[in-house]
Formats: sequence, structure tokens, C-alpha cells
Amino acid sequence: MHGPMFNVCAEDAAAGIAAAHRSLRRAARLGARWVVLHPGSAQGLTSDRERYEWTKQRNVEVFRDLLTTAEQVGVGIAIENMGGSEGPAFGTNVSELLWLVEALDSPYAGICWDTGHAHLAGLDQGLAIRAVGTYLVALHLSDNDGKKDQHWCPGRGSVDWHAVMGALRDVGYAGPLNLEVPGETWVTPRSAMPAKLQYLAAVCAALIADYDAGEGGS
Repeated sequence: MHGPMFNVCAEDAAAGIAAAHRSLRRAARLGARWVVLHPGSAQGLTSDRERYEWTKQRNVEVFRDLLTTAEQVGVGIAIENMGGSEGPAFGTNVSELLWLVEALDSPYAGICWDTGHAHLAGLDQGLAIRAVGTYLVALHLSDNDGKKDQHWCPGRGSVDWHAVMGALRDVGYAGPLNLEVPGETWVTPRSAMPAKLQYLAAVCAALIADYDAGEGGS
């Protein structure tokens, strides 16, 4: 499940942090294994080295605090890669995500890969997902045109889905293919929603077939 979206580096982060603790407890009651949370960034991240280092340490401080609840209730925290569409953001590149998860050093800390964010950041998703490797515990699958986070259905934008599925196969990912496509609900009439859901299911089946085809060598 997705936890509350807030900036851990903001002055008013306390309310968001408290909400994140509550979301972890709710996830345990619901039987969810992972709660997705965003890393935070200070303003002017790239213009000041001290601010960048403070951002890194602040993320470690907040997520270590959240991990006390996560470990207590047996629910993991999946830290999501950011898109950087609104300026430089910590966690946009793989090296920052890996640094943070390794600094936390907990089996309850992993990475959620958002294909839409990665596309906006201009990442080679095949290389990036392989670098994330076994830290990958959750997915947010969506497509876009590389300019705006439209949250479209896979195949509607310009994400290289063959590269994504090949990398997921190579790292042994076996979790849910979680679609994050509210952009489809914005343009689909309510009466057409059942047909759209059937279409989305067919798209997922095609993605899984691409995943399986690589295993079989076909």
C-alpha cells in the first residue's frame, strides 16, 4: 500500500511522519507486506553541498525512526524512486536509493520502482532495475510521454516495457505488477470502466508473457 506523501525534509514533516507510523500499523492489520514512502529533499538540493549531506542524513534519521514501527508490526518500508519533474529530488537516481537502503541496514527496508518516475528522469530502466537487484520489493507501473507524469496504462506512452520486464526477470522479481494509472480514470467514462479494467488485465497478461518468454528463451 502507499503511505502518506510528504517531504521528510520539510519543516512541517512531523504530521507526515506520524501519519506514516499509523499507515504501517494499518498495513499490518490489513495484511499488507510493504508500505511505499517517498524520500525527502531540501530546497536547493544541488546548489549547496552541506544541504545535500543534510538531506541524506535527514532521510536516514526519519526512516530509521519509521523502521522502529515497521519492525515491531512486521511490515516493510519500500522507498520509491523520484521523478525529478519538479526540480532536483533526492532518490531520483539509483545510487542515492541504494545508499539510503544500505545505510538503513534492515530487512524491512527495500525499494519500490516507479517506471513513470524513472522515465521522467531519463534513466535506462533495464540498467537501473538490475542495479537495484534484490532490494526491489514493490512496483508502481505506469507510462508517460517522458515530459509529464500522466500515469497512463503501460504501452500508451514511451516507456520501454520490454527492457523493464527483462530486467525484472533478471533480478528475479516475483511480486505483484501493481498498476498506478489514475490517468486512465480521468479520461474513462464510468460506464466504460469495466471494459477498461478488462483491457488493463489484458495488458498485464501481455507484460507477464514477455517476462515468461525470456525465461523460456522464446
